Amino acid sequence: MNCLIVAGGVKPKDEIINYYSEQCELIIGVDKGCNYLYDLNITPQYIVGDFDSSKAEVIKKLENLGA
Repeated sequence: MNCLIVAGGVKPKDEIINYYSEQCELIIGVDKGCNYLYDLNITPQYIVGDFDSSKAEVIKKLENLGA
């Protein structure tokens, strides 16, 4: 099983995130990485972290989408 973990820090190019998200069965958003995924309309299976660097509305929307 391939897993993509998107965390905060320097954001990779959108093409890179999109490419690997299509190759992986499991996607995990970590803190600010949740914002990056949401902005690309990618819903991770799991979101983790203390979410101090992510947008509260993004976390709520991802939870509502089933993350």
